[in-house]
Amino acid sequence: MNNYEASNPLISFRTTKIKKDVANRDGKPRNMSANEIVREVFDKWVTGDLVEKQTDLKVEIEKARLEKLQLENKLLKIKIDFGENFQRPLSISGNRMITSNVKQIQDIQNESQSPFDELNNRLFCVNCGQLFDWINHNGFIDQIKEFTNHLLIKHNRNLNPLEKNVIDNLEYQGASK
Repeated sequence: MNNYEASNPLISFRTTKIKKDVANRDGKPRNMSANEIVREVFDKWVTGDLVEKQTDLKVEIEKARLEKLQLENKLLKIKIDFGENFQRPLSISGNRMITSNVKQIQDIQNESQSPFDELNNRLFCVNCGQLFDWINHNGFIDQIKEFTNHLLIKHNRNLNPLEKNVIDNLEYQGASK
């Protein structure tokens, strides 16, 4: 092995034709070959400049809360503007129509959040934040029933598809923290 090969080792691997075509396509506007594109990505990965995309649950929740507050502020602004322009409050039917649109957007946000807290091994209501935790297997089964009853009684709705999927696939993994 000569000095050049020792200081610049060769890395070789096989890939699919589709992936090679993608690398060629991405390199064409920059006048780079597929090998140069792969080398560039590999160099970024080794130096730590290439980071996997991660979604932080707390950030997503904060974004949803901020959007909810913005929608509520918009609703309040509409009501205030109506009162200032017409010197009377918004009618009950108009209020209902505007509020229902805000609630529909809110429901869409709630449907995208899982009710299971993996870190603490418990369920929580995405509408009001009530916690459902357990000590043993019997408590686990009771809390699942309690969770579904809570949604029916307190929020007048059934499980949404995400909640149903979580409940169906949920297994007892020990007591809640």
